[in-house]
Amino acid sequence: MRPTKANYPDPLPITAILPVYNCAHRMREHMENAQGWLRHVAEVVVVDSHSTDETLAIIKEYTASLDVKYVQHPPGLYACWNRGVQEATSPFIYFSTIGDHISYAGLCALLGTIRRFHADVAISPPRFTYESGTAVKSKEVKWPIHEIIDDLKLTEPTLMDQRVLYNYILVYLERAVLGSSASNLYKRTILKRYPFSDDFLSAGDSSWIIEHNFDVRVAIHPEVLASYLFHVKDWSYDLDEAQRGQLLRRRFAYRAYSRSLDNSPKLSPSVARDLKQVVEDSLGQPIEKDIRPVDMGFLHKIIQQQTVETQLLLDQLNAVNLRLEYLQRKQAEKAYRQRLGALRYIWLPAVQNRRARKKLKLQLDEMSGIPGLKWDSSFV
Repeated sequence: MRPTKANYPDPLPITAILPVYNCAHRMREHMENAQGWLRHVAEVVVVDSHSTDETLAIIKEYTASLDVKYVQHPPGLYACWNRGVQEATSPFIYFSTIGDHISYAGLCALLGTIRRFHADVAISPPRFTYESGTAVKSKEVKWPIHEIIDDLKLTEPTLMDQRVLYNYILVYLERAVLGSSASNLYKRTILKRYPFSDDFLSAGDSSWIIEHNFDVRVAIHPEVLASYLFHVKDWSYDLDEAQRGQLLRRRFAYRAYSRSLDNSPKLSPSVARDLKQVVEDSLGQPIEKDIRPVDMGFLHKIIQQQTVETQLLLDQLNAVNLRLEYLQRKQAEKAYRQRLGALRYIWLPAVQNRRARKKLKLQLDEMSGIPGLKWDSSFV
């Protein structure tokens, strides 16, 4: 049912933040799409990284009758987001990233969800479009947010159990369970308390939820409310960024598992300390060396008494192991494709790598279908 102004006062208590930099070629289309909701939010903050094209002129053309705050900030996606948050005065924040669109009804739905559950973040699954404007088929791209909704069979807005959501985070790591922030609504006070990091390339929102999942309340609105402009890029598999991507994966994996241990109150402190040390020894090595899988046999020796909660933690760590190896295999597959072309289908190392990657993908799919991951959240 379409929200009415009786339920959602005008203006909506939302600050819309537009981070921009030399995007005049998409700005007019973006502002046309934003007309349905732009006049109904309480505040608009444009964070410009010193654009030299017509970006600002186009924005001013479409917002001539609105009170818009303009601030300048050096380039840096999440740094610009943080600057916008500092300038915002409304209770809630919406990031209007160029090329991604939402409707007035969509904003109202997110607002209703975040208020209903007194949540800090309301997230929703986006639909995808290519830069050409054509729609992306759902089977071509599926993000963790879509898989979580399918796995938990969510049909109405739901407040996520922190442990259940974190079990998914441990499997997906740099794949953001938050989805696209253009499909989300945030509480301003929580973003001021926990700003985004600009040290993780395009995965700053992944690092944010890894670090702060246990500090925030996340609600999921399972309906599609917004669209995401799908860019064919992935920093994790970029050959030019191979070492940097490997380092980021290690940081994500180690920090995610450490946070999981920190928030497992039934676990013996000595066992948690030993588990952390083993994982750090594996993932904290020099970047020029390959990632070594965590020695699961040794971990079993550390844990003398096998209980439900310790088995859960071992399962989580196994998921981290599988994810890291899968990413390495996928990166190697891209290298074979670029260097060998069609010859990769008969080159034995490439064939073996592809088979191993597919096997790991099946294991990960099975693991994301267990526990909430369906693991009982009361265990830890």
